[in-house]
Amino acid sequence: MWPRGRQRRTVGRYEVIRPLARGGMAELYLGRARGIEGFEKLVVLKCIRQDYEHEGDFIRMFLDEARLAATLSHPNIAQVFDVDRSDGRYFFAMEYVDGRDLVAIRKAAAIEGGLALEHVLAIAVGVTAALHYAHELRDAEGRPRGVVHRDVSPSNVLVSHDGAVKLVDFGIARAAGRLTTTRAGTLKGKVRYMSPEQCAAQELDRRSDVYSLGAMLYELTTDHAPFTAEADVALAHRIATEDVPPPSSRVASYPPGLERIVLRALARDRDARYPTAQALQLDLEHLAVEQGLVLSPVGLAACMKRLFAVHVESLPGTATIPQPASRPTKPARPMRKRSRSRRWVLSGAMAVVALGAAGYAALPSSAPAPAAAVVAPPPTPPPPPAAPPPASVVAPTAPPPPPPAKPATTHSRNRHASAKKTPPRLPQGDDAPLP
Repeated sequence: MWPRGRQRRTVGRYEVIRPLARGGMAELYLGRARGIEGFEKLVVLKCIRQDYEHEGDFIRMFLDEARLAATLSHPNIAQVFDVDRSDGRYFFAMEYVDGRDLVAIRKAAAIEGGLALEHVLAIAVGVTAALHYAHELRDAEGRPRGVVHRDVSPSNVLVSHDGAVKLVDFGIARAAGRLTTTRAGTLKGKVRYMSPEQCAAQELDRRSDVYSLGAMLYELTTDHAPFTAEADVALAHRIATEDVPPPSSRVASYPPGLERIVLRALARDRDARYPTAQALQLDLEHLAVEQGLVLSPVGLAACMKRLFAVHVESLPGTATIPQPASRPTKPARPMRKRSRSRRWVLSGAMAVVALGAAGYAALPSSAPAPAAAVVAPPPTPPPPPAAPPPASVVAPTAPPPPPPAKPATTHSRNRHASAKKTPPRLPQGDDAPLP
């Protein structure tokens, strides 16, 4: 029995942290792989739902997806790491994308009036790159695999918080040499993004995915689906028999260049569409250049930060730290070096004075003054100019004897005080104290 709610357990070599989603024929869990020396990696565990774990058709389809996804290695496709079985249930571990799907992104951007065109194009370019890679996939003998995703829709496009675009869920994709059957009457994929040939249950090729991406572009840029209907059957009929209304009929200021691209991707006749996803990608990139737009993960990351201003990751064993949209800057501290220099000069001067006072206080009454004692000359008239004056360091007049019990104590205290007050490095140059 797999975990429910907050219950934890280990599945294979993975620790299950929490459920993520449950729908269709599979369940998703957030898991953690552990290794030696504290190695940890977050993964998504996808397993067959308990309702279908004894149905051979679903198990074969599930394993088809796992085998196919494990052969895909592209920056814009979520990577599959492992396929295994636990308690009789098949599962596979795939890359964990810390971000949001396009459904959530579109909903958050609706408050601002929709996604900016550069972000829409950046996401579309990432998806076209992933699709072209999958469509071009070949087997070990170099033969084309004939992969078609067949479910290109906003819920299967993820954008991470650092701006990476990932296409996920090849669950209903199939290769030309392997046809897995499902229950009769089951519609695969979201109907509003299906191609006309998919709605008519015809054979599919890569141009079906091009149509689905065109439907996503249409919806993201007009805030309307190409077709609507009250029932899925009626919607599928409209897609299969009607031409898409121009986007400019929805948005008067729609860019003509973008309209040309979207309408070509949504052509009802598949021969009139882009022949490959890469051809669509090149036109989108050329449009961005013409419009002066920069398609960058940095821009997408900034958009994600703005749309989801406080991103909280509540994983076990990790801190819950909100990430604000902006951080206040600290005020500058002028004249810091100068004020520090003045403090060092003052400390150095006090230390020198303390040393002189300590030596003076420790001298007996009959001992001559050391050369380091600096005193004022006696109040006698200066000698005539012909005779030079004596040196400025002279012996002072003998002071009265200090009390007998204080010399040693005063000397010890002043010696320790001077040692504590002496800075590690005195300033040099003009700011240094006089000797």
